[in-house]
Formats: sequence, structure tokens, C-alpha cells
Amino acid sequence: MIPTARWAAFWVYAGLLFVGTHWPRLVVDSPVRGTDKIIHAAVFLLWTVLLAWASDACRGGWRLRTVGAVGCVYALVDEGLQAIPALGRTCSAADLLANLVGIGVAIVILGIRSRVVAGHRATGSDAP
Repeated sequence: MIPTARWAAFWVYAGLLFVGTHWPRLVVDSPVRGTDKIIHAAVFLLWTVLLAWASDACRGGWRLRTVGAVGCVYALVDEGLQAIPALGRTCSAADLLANLVGIGVAIVILGIRSRVVAGHRATGSDAP
């Protein structure tokens, strides 16, 4: 996929995530307690994967660490903005932790993947 399309995919997703996390008085109910934390982790995992893919950081190294740092800063800002009273939302340390877990899992998975691909390249075999 061309880089412009990768960036477009990231920005569309990032925009939808921002709207979803700042929509006034939005409530996501679930019959299972704690489901919202799984959702938080999953959406930030995907956000991180899309940013790494768009920025070509999937190769690992400093680019991947930078994506992780940017994700952590964004998660802090995103959760902090929910403390604005007019939004009728709540700023939650548990939600922030779930966001950070999603980012961390994405970075670990992408880091492992980059090492596997690099190992295959070094041996001359086809990458998985």
C-alpha cells in the first residue's frame, strides 16, 4: 500500500477515536463489568499498529520506540481532556492504564515481528 494511503488510514482512525472519546456524555454500557477496559486497550493497540504501519516503524528500533512514546503521550492527553466538565466525561486512571496496556502490547508484538522478519532476511528465507 502506498504511504499516503497508510497515513490516511491512520488519520481516519485517529479522528474517529478522538471523536468517540470526546463525544459529550457518551456512555458505552455492557452487561459484563470491565469490558470498557478491554475496549480501551484494543482501540489503542490498533491506533499504535496503524501509526507504526503509516510511519514505517514496523521495522523496530528507535522508530518503534518513538511510536510507543507518542502513543503514551497521546493516551495521557486523550484521557486528560475527558476531565473537561462541559464534556460530561470522566478522566480515569484505570482507563489510562488500559490505554497504555494496549500500546505496550502493540509495541511488543511489533518488536517481535520485526525481529522475526529481520532474522528471515538475514538467512535469506521468505518472511512469514
